[in-house]
Amino acid sequence: MNQEELEINVLALGDIVGEAALNYLEENLSKIKKDYNVHFVIANGENVANARGITKKLFYRILNCGVDVVTMGNNTYSNKEIYDINDKRLLVPVNYDENTRKKGYGIYNFGGTKILVCNVLGKRLGASLNGFKVISDVINNTSDDVKIRIIDFHSVYCNEKRSMAHMLKDKISALYGTHTHVQTSDDKILYNKLGYITDIGMCGPINSAIGYDLDFEVKRYLEELDSDSILSSDNKCSINGVLFKIDVKTGKTKEVKRIIY
Repeated sequence: MNQEELEINVLALGDIVGEAALNYLEENLSKIKKDYNVHFVIANGENVANARGITKKLFYRILNCGVDVVTMGNNTYSNKEIYDINDKRLLVPVNYDENTRKKGYGIYNFGGTKILVCNVLGKRLGASLNGFKVISDVINNTSDDVKIRIIDFHSVYCNEKRSMAHMLKDKISALYGTHTHVQTSDDKILYNKLGYITDIGMCGPINSAIGYDLDFEVKRYLEELDSDSILSSDNKCSINGVLFKIDVKTGKTKEVKRIIY
């Protein structure tokens, strides 16, 4: 086995905000995968349906463009069509409530290599269960032969994400944050083995306020409107994500690379 086969490149994509972002992903993901020699792709899809949740049709469009696993977040159940999806490639936050404990993680296979992917929700985003306790239970009960373990921590707080990475430092390969839609510049390898970044950003409209309409946001703040943000109509999008190069035998991350496309 050569050096390249000893490592696997996992691409994590930020929140897909709206169908325009999905269109752009469909047009460009195959090229990104080729350019970066990507083996496995995880994407957050909690905002793909008009910035609020996901539908069955959109879920399968995400998979069909080259994504292996779709994670969610605080908008998991904002669109009720999610109940029509019965697919192990869709992960909802493991700590959302008692019913999602077994729906928040999965073990997938790439060329004989097992990959654990977990989805966790932050304390202030509607989770009814303690994410630190639930994810500890999941990781501690994962078989030792699953070396590669990756967490999408959907949280608003930077310290919460970094603290979870510290807690699991000897047990996981990578932890990345989603939710804020803004890519942070603190990508690094912690403790010489754990790939980390506070937030990987979003796949969404460039001329927007984290995916939302700028003019309406100004109006909303000026007039102190008690209403939700609305999706930007700008069709010019970008893709934000992070590439983790992980050693197959040890599960240690060897390289972390931010991607903006």
